[in-house]
Amino acid sequence: MKRQRAKSDGQASLRPNPSKKQALAATEESLESYEHTTLGSIFRVTLDPARTFDASNHKLIYLPNLRQELEDEQAPIMLTKERLDSAILEAASAIPHSRGALDYLIPCWKRVMKAIKGLRGYASAKDVILKEAKRLCMSNCVFAVEMPEFFGFVIARVVRRYG
Repeated sequence: MKRQRAKSDGQASLRPNPSKKQALAATEESLESYEHTTLGSIFRVTLDPARTFDASNHKLIYLPNLRQELEDEQAPIMLTKERLDSAILEAASAIPHSRGALDYLIPCWKRVMKAIKGLRGYASAKDVILKEAKRLCMSNCVFAVEMPEFFGFVIARVVRRYG
């Protein structure tokens, strides 16, 4: 067992270091919390009206309709993979018309791919969450190209920008 010196009194009093298992147990979060925070950061959305920026100072999109839906169902106010499709649709629809839905979705795609590459191991519950986020992100990218009116955008703008 490793020992370290106490610096307070200058004497060589020794005390044990906490084990790695204790440190890991303290930092592990529940799967629901991981799902909520990870999906929120990938898609840069929030269900908290007071939270307008994330820890990295990126602007977050508030989703009032999804929050109201969760409140009406008396469900926890958390992002889940089951609610992700409506969250993406609401967020992409809130993008200013000067930008397209793809301007929102492509960076989300990059963030979800980075998160998947950062996972260790396969077939974990976290992997399932991220793969569903990847699937929904790609699906909405296809919708944004083929049916931009789905997000409230005019097709000419998308063709002009990406066509």
